[in-house]
Amino acid sequence: MVTLPDSDYEFGKTVVSAHRRELVHGGKRVEIGNRAFDLLLLLLEERGVAVSKNRIMEAVWRGRIVGENALEAQISSLRRALSEDRKAIVTVAGRGYQFVGQLREASEPAPGPAFTCTSPYRDSRKPRIPQYTSRWFGREADKMAIAGRLETSRLVTLVGAGGVGKTRLAVEAASQLAHRFPDGVCIVQVGSITTPDELPSLIASALIPYVPDGATQLRFQCIEGKHILILLDNCEHLLGPISELSETLLEATSTVRLLATSREALRVRNESVVPVSPLELPPDEAIDDVERYPSVALLLDRVGDAFVMSDRRAMMAAARICKALDGVPLAIELSAECVPALGFDGVAEQLKNRFELLIHGFRTSPSRHKTLRASIDWSYEPLSQSCKTVLNALSVFDEPFTLTAAHRTVSCGEMSELKVTSSIIELVEKSLVTPVPQSNPVAYQLSNTVRAYADEKLRVGRTEQ
Repeated sequence: MVTLPDSDYEFGKTVVSAHRRELVHGGKRVEIGNRAFDLLLLLLEERGVAVSKNRIMEAVWRGRIVGENALEAQISSLRRALSEDRKAIVTVAGRGYQFVGQLREASEPAPGPAFTCTSPYRDSRKPRIPQYTSRWFGREADKMAIAGRLETSRLVTLVGAGGVGKTRLAVEAASQLAHRFPDGVCIVQVGSITTPDELPSLIASALIPYVPDGATQLRFQCIEGKHILILLDNCEHLLGPISELSETLLEATSTVRLLATSREALRVRNESVVPVSPLELPPDEAIDDVERYPSVALLLDRVGDAFVMSDRRAMMAAARICKALDGVPLAIELSAECVPALGFDGVAEQLKNRFELLIHGFRTSPSRHKTLRASIDWSYEPLSQSCKTVLNALSVFDEPFTLTAAHRTVSCGEMSELKVTSSIIELVEKSLVTPVPQSNPVAYQLSNTVRAYADEKLRVGRTEQ
């Protein structure tokens, strides 16, 4: 965690003053940009430890989505500023960057108190959220719903399946609501970390650049009275720690509001859950104007000029692609990458092998979004064995099914009906099984992609037996 030190940092011919935000080398002040300076402070605070690229990007860019080239440029700038002390910053292959220099006590203590709450809300560096450049489809009503929920609830969680567009929706809603939060809107990329121990530091880096180690309550005091919206993105793999921290933060402050995205609700007191559904699909009988449906419009937009829409048959093939992929934006965008090579008809035909086909995600995307399989892996791998068994068995249903039908299909000597029921409840909570709206008795269904994934697992399991 980045802190304000009691004294300056000094190594080699370099002196770094965090309080004055000043770098002196060989007795002369060196001009250095804000991001390079923040990067240096982070590496100094974490000295002796390799700091991951994701951690650096969260601390230095505060949630803004940037490529690795931007980080490498700041590392180069920092090394130039350090001159012959540049070797104090080393690259750790496959892990990140590390400060390895020998620190010593500076000749003069830094002025001011041991801790100063230098929150970004007290200067011009208000936290910002990423700005997307691609077009957005079919979510205006959802965005308005989020705005309404945040009026009455301090914690709103967007819940939906992987790749359904929760992050984009949250960012677009937060951007529209920025005027309500004069002290800043920030994003915390929870998906960039793997252990709960990294969470306080991650949130601190998004909120306040320099806070004392372990001073969670003091950190919250720094933002008390501030009108801030914190976007907690991709919470599903750290639900327990995120839930505890969210509840503590809301209890310790009165004006901070949280907007979370997750494949499962946080289950925190006074949480308002907003389900996020796939994009609207054209009905089976639709022949004309299928491009006006958000799912098809997204596909055509992402294909762009790379492939010329030749005839109505191609348009109908585009609609088939979207239906086969359940209207899920991530899957549709992955399919768009294949259209220039295969055409719409070719992609529609090859979706029977969707997990081998849809593997060309953006290079800068999180690993869970680079392939269709990775997106489902992210939800499937943490499941209990009983949930995996039930989900795999449910893949035999290509139509909605009742709980009774699920019991007949799944229950066996090793799993009671009660265990099947509790597993289905958990799978619904994790956005892997979906209740059919207004069905009576309640019916359930699997998306085409989840069914294909579970069927593959079921077949592999039978082969291994």
